[in-house]
Amino acid sequence: MTGPPIRAYLPGTFAVLATLRRQRELPPGAAYAVTAGLRAEAPGEDDETLEYEAFCRAADASLALLRGGHTAPRRVVIAVDLPAAQVAGAAAADVATVNLAGPVPLTRVAAIHVDGVAAEPAVAAALDAADPSGTELDEELEWYDVSELDQLVPAEAG
Repeated sequence: MTGPPIRAYLPGTFAVLATLRRQRELPPGAAYAVTAGLRAEAPGEDDETLEYEAFCRAADASLALLRGGHTAPRRVVIAVDLPAAQVAGAAAADVATVNLAGPVPLTRVAAIHVDGVAAEPAVAAALDAADPSGTELDEELEWYDVSELDQLVPAEAG
């Protein structure tokens, strides 16, 4: 018997979205989810709060990816629903980190979250901060349905 799908949050960039658009899947890798370790770190918190915490950690990881030299200063988080067998806990410093055991097909993407254009100056400032580890952004990421992927990343970009 299989359990309900697990919601995981993949940090990304516009280049990652272009890959998703072009290949119709994402490669396996690290993501963030509600794990036993995250529950232990925040005892008494409800599932919605824990989901939001995992989402925020993915947004922070997206900022780290942007520090790697990507041009668009906008964070990207891709929410996916995966079978439990595809999600494994990771030995990582962050208790919300999980490893995805296989590629993530576009059909498993539940939503795409992206910083709005108005957030670009704040994201750029965070990227330029002397101590990026303490950077917090107050901007909320915008929500997009997976059917809007073509509008987010036009064919010529991917």
